[in-house]
Amino acid sequence: MPLIAHPAPESGESPAGYLLRLADINGYFDLAELIDESSSLGKYRLNSCMDSLSELAAQLGSVNHFELLSPKSIQHNANQVNSLPFKPVLIRSPRICPICMAEGANIKAEWHVMQITHCEHHHEALIDHCSCGAKFTWDEALLSYGCSTCGKAWCEFEETKQELPSFMEVFFKLEIQQRANFISDITAAALTRVRPYDTIVDSHHLKPKHVVSWLELLGAGYDLLTKPAVYEQWLSSCALVRSKFKALGNRAVFYPFYR
Repeated sequence: MPLIAHPAPESGESPAGYLLRLADINGYFDLAELIDESSSLGKYRLNSCMDSLSELAAQLGSVNHFELLSPKSIQHNANQVNSLPFKPVLIRSPRICPICMAEGANIKAEWHVMQITHCEHHHEALIDHCSCGAKFTWDEALLSYGCSTCGKAWCEFEETKQELPSFMEVFFKLEIQQRANFISDITAAALTRVRPYDTIVDSHHLKPKHVVSWLELLGAGYDLLTKPAVYEQWLSSCALVRSKFKALGNRAVFYPFYR
């Protein structure tokens, strides 16, 4: 299914955002219509994972390599890909920096990373819904205007002017190559806050349906990593709750933070 217009993506552009841009340029109403018209290319859906949407983008657009549609703010080397227990958790619905959008920016791949709660450029909280309460959808208004439900333009969204959370402040100061380790560590800590005494931690507990506020959860995870009193309290409670594992050694009792 060739498209008449297929400009190349920007480096670090969201796969879904790039496909939406292709849909808009080629006269489709929204991303869902483009995906529906692309059914001959594979079983793609609006809620497909970002890797699948990257594959579709490569078939429809001018994508020289998939790295173009990957977050620029995080890089995994070969060792990290194989060794880090936790990777970025990617959401599939739009999450936006309204200031970037008001300035005419394209949707960034890193905005899909749940562990990144703020825009690195503006330090503004990323949002997935309008002040009217409507969730953003993959439609033309998302790119060109703002909320398709109430008609509020991106330039009308007020800056929150809230202090950047400590964990985001640290993250943004790290070298790009160090950020994957930070994501893995804070994800492990966040999981520990969600399921404090599970001996096996799994990132499926961090799916959106299990998390009310990522900002609060990641903040609590960062406290566990950086505040001795919080850490000591968790160690004490683990020693009590997991006492039956003591015969297996301290690693079993205090996993995942014992080395």
